[in-house]
Amino acid sequence: MPQAAEFYRKLSSVYTLRDPFPTIADFMTKFARTRFREGVPLPEAFYAITLMRRHIWLYAEFQAIFINVMEQQQALDSQTRTILIFDYIVYVLTDTYVKLMGETPGKK
Repeated sequence: MPQAAEFYRKLSSVYTLRDPFPTIADFMTKFARTRFREGVPLPEAFYAITLMRRHIWLYAEFQAIFINVMEQQQALDSQTRTILIFDYIVYVLTDTYVKLMGETPGKK
């Protein structure tokens, strides 16, 4: 839970950035290194990210009552932005893990 809370705090800070990749790369590299040092396997770290993304979508779905076309468009824009951000997150997570596995003998 503490890791997810920290993840959500960082995520909220990048959502409105014009180019969120540098900030995502910074915090996700740290997140991935920490999870790697804790012995969390890459598939489990990836699944945790997937669950957090799913939680965001489910929360938004239960909160949203679209009254007009403009609100529907805003929801679609938000969903597109969320997908982009999570694409970046998954890329940095897996890239960092692969690099760390290459540096650690016996960890493949």
